[in-house]
Amino acid sequence: MALDAMISLKRDETAKAYREKTVHLMRLFGPDYDINSLSRPLVANFATARTTEGASRHTVHKELVVLRQTLKEAKKRGEFVGSLDAVPEWKSDYQPRTRWLTPTEFRALFLATPEKHRTWLMLQANTSANLSEVARMTWDHVDLARGVVTVPGTKRTSRYRTVPMSAELRTWLAGRDPKQPLVTQWGDVKHA
Repeated sequence: MALDAMISLKRDETAKAYREKTVHLMRLFGPDYDINSLSRPLVANFATARTTEGASRHTVHKELVVLRQTLKEAKKRGEFVGSLDAVPEWKSDYQPRTRWLTPTEFRALFLATPEKHRTWLMLQANTSANLSEVARMTWDHVDLARGVVTVPGTKRTSRYRTVPMSAELRTWLAGRDPKQPLVTQWGDVKHA
């Protein structure tokens, strides 16, 4: 219940991401768990168990962030009387990727991508937009005359940004029909 209450306060994309991170919390604690019985050792055991199951430290870190946010909101509502110290600090091993596709690799990927998803690929590769940002892009975000694309970011205003088009992206978009949707939704893009 406390998880649902906290998630209901979040924007759609954030709520979706938070809900994904609650799966293992719910598995361990259950939907009717009394959050006031949480203790630091219990939460630490959860984190250790998750890594033993094969979850990365970064994934466990995200799950603990969701738990901490849940307790924080429950405390504001007067439902949690304990301490937020029940959730220990958990160092993440996350390291951003530092390798990019070479032009040859990108060309091979582009040619292997179904035609209906190539604009998606071009936008993502040439604007650094994430999956949900590309999914929300429309022709209103494209200014061929100025040579810029506005990326419709979420979560914080700094993610809403305008980026210059590469020559390759500009040529590609100029060849598309603006009466058709800019991108075709790509439900299995992560798998692809």
